[in-house]
Amino acid sequence: MSHLPQPDVLNLGVSGFTYADLYQPDRLRDLHDVFLRDLEQAEPDLRRIWDEYRQAPDAPRPATEVSLLYVRMAPYVSRFVARLFGVEAALAAVAAATRAQDDLFRFKVDFVRRRVLPLLKGGAAVALGDNDERRVRQLLAGQFPSDGEMAVARAGCLLLDREASAARSDDKAEQATVAEAIDALKRWCAVHMHDPEQRAWVVFRVPGNVDYFNLVKVEHRRAGLPTAIEGPADHLRMRDGFT
Repeated sequence: MSHLPQPDVLNLGVSGFTYADLYQPDRLRDLHDVFLRDLEQAEPDLRRIWDEYRQAPDAPRPATEVSLLYVRMAPYVSRFVARLFGVEAALAAVAAATRAQDDLFRFKVDFVRRRVLPLLKGGAAVALGDNDERRVRQLLAGQFPSDGEMAVARAGCLLLDREASAARSDDKAEQATVAEAIDALKRWCAVHMHDPEQRAWVVFRVPGNVDYFNLVKVEHRRAGLPTAIEGPADHLRMRDGFT
């Protein structure tokens, strides 16, 4: 005999409800009412706006208004579902792991896209300065030694914060020091972003130009078989999950 809990007696994280209630329309309505009461206590205005939307979902509204409403509701739905199934700890762990990646995406947008890519515009060649490698090693010292990508991203974000702080304080010496470090890191990124070692880095993956008459890049490597085509070798990467 199985010792697993039976669905009809498994209690949920919301008092008064069991797993079996999830299959009963009337009980689902009751559960939804609990959610709405929680929303009312947390954010009355949002509850009012949500009720107006539910009563007339097809009424003409700007698409941005509906999208914003969904975005505002999402955290409340997420927390309620986590509480319902008792997975708050797992949800918090996922959220923490996601927030831990913030530096990667901030660095990609605020540093790589806005400061590094302009150096490469038009296929321009970028060379490292005499002290660039040394400066970058100093920036990376103590930053995530087991993850080179995160180390670079974190160092870059710290530089951006220092730059903003120096600008507010009008500290000329600090501004000059930070500017030199940023320039060194910009050149380092421009030189290394296509290296095989950094090819898989998320921060260096940026959209390319779109040729609508050549959307899929192919190579003809067999002169004796012109119909044989392959993808560019530098786009190939190992994938998990294929045997």
